[in-house]
Amino acid sequence: MFIDWIGKRIGPWRIEALIGVGGRSEIYRAERLEGGYQQTVAIKIAREGIAARESDNERMCLDALKGSSLFPRLLDGGLLAPSGRGYLVMEFIDGQPLDQYADEQGLDVAGRLKLFIPVCRAMEQMIQQGILHLDLKPANILVARDGHVKVIDFGQSRKQLPGSKETATIGDAITLEYASPEQIGRGSFSAATDVYSAGCVLFRILTGRTPLEISRTEPDSRAEVIAFQCPPRPSDAAMQASIENPNVAKFRRTTPTVLQSQLRKGVDTLLEVCLRKDSGARYQSGGDLLANLEKVLAGRKPSTRPSNLGYQAVRFSQSKPAWFSAAGLVLVSFYAEYSVYGSAVLFPNRAVVARETFLAPVTRAAGRWQLLRDAMSSSPKMEKTAREMDEILEQTRNAQKEWTVK
Repeated sequence: MFIDWIGKRIGPWRIEALIGVGGRSEIYRAERLEGGYQQTVAIKIAREGIAARESDNERMCLDALKGSSLFPRLLDGGLLAPSGRGYLVMEFIDGQPLDQYADEQGLDVAGRLKLFIPVCRAMEQMIQQGILHLDLKPANILVARDGHVKVIDFGQSRKQLPGSKETATIGDAITLEYASPEQIGRGSFSAATDVYSAGCVLFRILTGRTPLEISRTEPDSRAEVIAFQCPPRPSDAAMQASIENPNVAKFRRTTPTVLQSQLRKGVDTLLEVCLRKDSGARYQSGGDLLANLEKVLAGRKPSTRPSNLGYQAVRFSQSKPAWFSAAGLVLVSFYAEYSVYGSAVLFPNRAVVARETFLAPVTRAAGRWQLLRDAMSSSPKMEKTAREMDEILEQTRNAQKEWTVK
């Protein structure tokens, strides 16, 4: 139930105006009444029926990100009596959503790509803390009056746990225009989930429209569209948007034809990777996205896939999870036991130990690897990795023949 908080007090703060309404909270601008100095803040109040732990989750995320200029500072928080509704007091960001700012400033394509660089850096900082935002959209990426970009609203965010299989459903408080397939139950969350949403945002600020135009889709078909329909190339989408609205090209200081040309190749490739349905085939982090964004700005071709080994591992683990887990154990044990052998070579005077004591564990690890070799070679995408491990194994065997303990 919506409550009119305007004019009421929460601690030393008096609420002045409603500035935002979400699915689970309301956000207000408030002024400090005590302490002898003036301060404007944003107060986020959970809606009735929303568990207090959700405010706690957002508080923990913001606390983990403190010290970074890319996120609002957390100032206070608690529970409101007698309802028990959670609230957070945060830095007030006097700014505009990313897409509105880009249009009002009349940024060209290069300017819009550069504007997105801090978003990539914010994503990288989030994943370094194990945080997934899960609601990246223009309204949650503000550009302050001083030009600094701030990522806000961690109401949907969560800490990423190893092996997490959490998914959202079509009824959850997610923004479907920017939602990934896994957010409607088509996979588990990862940093690539935020990469997909970031790709949707970048698509929007470059072309003037969202990739799938979900708002134009029948409600009953939206989940299927998100899961299976591939978006158009940004260059084609920009041309179509420019035909429907001449301001699209005008706001980018160009013509529809030139805009289409500017987005071809580099941007088309970059966003095609970001918006793949298979999360393992996308760029895997904000840092990965940033590296390829900078390639586009430099006039170079972005990568069409994540790092080769990481991409192969993800795809192989999805198709053969049991084999992948077993192979991982083998490789870990192989490298660990090879390190023991290496230590004996480097420090022969620490102990006089029989040759077999060091070689036996290496031989066992190599044997376990060989048991999986045929299974891995059945996957073309893992064949190169298997050959590389064969080379390491051969080097180890050669070293065994040459090694003696003094």
